[in-house]
This record gives sequence, C-alpha cells and structure tokens, in this order.
Amino acid sequence: MRARSELTACAVTLVGTSRTLVGALGSAGAVGPALADCLTPLRRLADLAQALGRHTSAPLQTRNLVLRVHDVTAAFKELAGAEMAQIIRDHNAKKTQNIGQENNSTLGAIGT
Repeated sequence: MRARSELTACAVTLVGTSRTLVGALGSAGAVGPALADCLTPLRRLADLAQALGRHTSAPLQTRNLVLRVHDVTAAFKELAGAEMAQIIRDHNAKKTQNIGQENNSTLGAIGT
C-alpha cells in the first residue's frame, strides 16, 4: 500500500512538472530546468517500480509495470530530446538572423 501511494505521488509530481515543461517550451532559457524537473520523478518512478518488483507476490505484473515505466521514461526522453533539438535550432536561427541584421546595420553606418 505504501509503495502504491508513493508511486501515485510521484506520478502526480510528474504531471505537474510536465505541465511546467510544456509552458516553458515557449522560452528557451526555462526549458533546461523544467526538463530536469521532469527527469527527477521519472527516475524515481523507475526506482520505485523496480523496488516493487523485489517485494511482490505477483512478479509478472510487477515486471510489466517496470517495463511500462521504462517505456514511458524512454518515450519522454526521446520526445524531450526532439523538442530540445528543435528549440536549439530555432534559437540558433534567430541568433544568426540577429547577427546578420547587426552586420548590415554596421555596414550601413560605415558606408554613410
């Protein structure tokens, strides 16, 4: 019963941190900390699921639970990695565009 309540609390924490991550996707600076906040409960869920497997009378069901937790963790990391890569590409494109505009302004000022 204690393990179930701990798993539930950890899942609720993950939902909250995931919402924060989704909100942070709009600003590149806030994504890193939000992503780290999501990975912490995911690791805890994996640890709890494995611990539950060692102390259960239904090893097959627990093994399936552990595999599902690992699948969710892998899918989340893959999604977060793809999202982070896109955010970095967008940020670099904006940075390149800004540098180009500054160079044009500087060249224009020098030319006059």
